[in-house]
Amino acid sequence: MMKNIVYFIEISESIDPQQNILIDFVSEEKKRKLSKYRFNIDMKLSLYAELLIRYQICKLLLISNKEIIFDKTNSGKPYLHGHLNFYFNISHTRTAIVVALSDQEIGVDIEKIKQANLAISNKFFTELEQKYIFDSYDKDKAFYEIWTRKEAYLKYIGNGLKMPLTSFDVQQSKIKSKITTFQLNNYLISVCLEKNGTKFDVLKLFESQIVDMALTTLK
Repeated sequence: MMKNIVYFIEISESIDPQQNILIDFVSEEKKRKLSKYRFNIDMKLSLYAELLIRYQICKLLLISNKEIIFDKTNSGKPYLHGHLNFYFNISHTRTAIVVALSDQEIGVDIEKIKQANLAISNKFFTELEQKYIFDSYDKDKAFYEIWTRKEAYLKYIGNGLKMPLTSFDVQQSKIKSKITTFQLNNYLISVCLEKNGTKFDVLKLFESQIVDMALTTLK
């Protein structure tokens, strides 16, 4: 049985000298998407997240990088074609990535803790979620706790574009029990898993490790 793992990687904004080599390890469709990013850091976040997923697929499922085919559900959630028990989800903020792997449906979100626009909560959060924020000593952190929980849940159910944020409450026990939120460095990460109480490992990687993994395995 595959472990439930969440990988965390901080990414620098500098251009990787081996970037052109690394891009060759992804699909033509992905290359086209990467070429449309305006800023190098956005392209780099997307590329490194996919490289890590591809490496893990090759390692865990014993298939070659060229055999990997990603597809999307009708609601747009990506999945690995031909492998029903392999689930993954990605999130990134300006300088960090989280990649979650599981043998069950999973959703993950990451945000850097900073000064929050608390007025947003009136528009996008339920009364119970707002109460949690405004009753908290650290309102900025509480805001991002709720935000990442809502995003992780939407990504878990794979219907994010169709559900208003106020149509569900992550403080409600049935949803809350599926979500784990924790802090790494200055980032908050929320993970939503299908089975309540599912344990997962959290591994921190360095940018250089992703490059080495790709170069040694994805050729």
